[in-house]
Formats: sequence, structure tokens, C-alpha cells
Amino acid sequence: MNRITQLAVIAAVTLMCSTSFGQFTFITPNNLSPSQGVGVGPLGSTGSTVNFDISSNLGLSTGSVILGVDNGFTNATLSAAGNSVWTVSDDEETTFTLSGSVPVRAQVSHGRFLGSDVAANGTQARDGIRTPATESWVLVSNLDPDYQQGSFQPGAVTTQFVDHINTSSTIIENNSTDFLWESTQAVSTFTVFSNNTTALNNNYSVAFSAVPEPASGMLMTFATGLFFLRRKRS
Repeated sequence: MNRITQLAVIAAVTLMCSTSFGQFTFITPNNLSPSQGVGVGPLGSTGSTVNFDISSNLGLSTGSVILGVDNGFTNATLSAAGNSVWTVSDDEETTFTLSGSVPVRAQVSHGRFLGSDVAANGTQARDGIRTPATESWVLVSNLDPDYQQGSFQPGAVTTQFVDHINTSSTIIENNSTDFLWESTQAVSTFTVFSNNTTALNNNYSVAFSAVPEPASGMLMTFATGLFFLRRKRS
């Protein structure tokens, strides 16, 4: 291994260690806008996206990852307690878009409470996501017997969901864990929805992870730069 290649390897390792590649970072409403407080919403009216640079949250330089939010809401009660979380209802859903120079994978974690006469629409209450059909997502959570996952694809959009399939009761029904979907590749957009309640109390979280450039590409780019620098000095 020549000197240029050695330096390229060192630089690539340093770059990957200094960036949160492979690690998912949660992005809450408070990460985006200090003014997004109790009962304030939506963040971007329906059909109007508000963009935020979340690069620094992921350990990246400005402009690397831009997160767009269309119709984003916070849970007013939890926000009042200092816990800023995203939420949707039967009437309100939220769309996120990703752009910038660095591709990212994403996670959506719907709260595990789904389906009851007390606080929900009851049997067949549903939480889920809609994504482009060309982008792959998987449900990674284990489901209790009262819940069932499903999906359908009308045209260019894939809808994935979890349904409460048991008879409703007077207790708050819940799964053992949250319903967590994770993309298996870089994503461009996704929509979070729920028909569980008409109130904005169907809470969820979103998280993102930068997708690293293939190691060979990083090495070649860096080695090429060192080669021209060496020529310039000789």
C-alpha cells in the first residue's frame, strides 16, 4: 500500500468515525423550531412544506440533510410537560421530505397504544405510513396477538400499517412495544397517519441516519485529491 492510499484510508476512517453513519438520531419538533410549542400547529399547512436543515443533528456540515415538514403537529399535553413529540389524528396526517447532499435512511415509531372504546375508534383502529413504492420499508416490531400488519400498493405509493384486530374493550389497548418501521435504503419522503382517534394524541417519533458513501468511492476521491496535490508540490 503506497503512502497516498494509506493517507486515504486514514482519512476515510476518520470521516466515518466523526459522523453518525448507521446510528439513528431522533428529530423532535423542538429540534426544528423553538417556537413550536404548546398547541401550536400545523408546522407547514397542508400542501405547504417548511424546510429545516438538520445536518448538525446528524454530525454533518450545513446543507447535507434538509428535512421538510408538511402539516406537522405536536401533542399539546406532552409539550406542556416539556416533552415535545410529533402527533397525528384521524383528520390530520404529516408528510416529511428529505433532500440535501447526503442521503439518509429513516425510522418511524408509532406509539404502542392502539384500539379501545375508551380512547380510540375501536376495532380496526390503524397506525401506519405511506411511502413511494420504489423505496423499501419494513416493520421491525414484534406484534401481540391483538395486532396485525398489512400493506397495499395503489400505483406509485405503498401503504404499510398495523391494525387492532381484537374486539374493543373498556381498557386502553396496547402492544408490548411501539410500532417501528425502518427504511432499508435512502428515502425521499414519507407520510405518517392514524385513524386511532380524532384527537391529536396519536404520538410517534422520527429518526434519521446518514447513508455513507461507499468506501471505495471515498478512497478514490481522497486519493485523487492527494495525487493532484502531490503533483502540484513536485
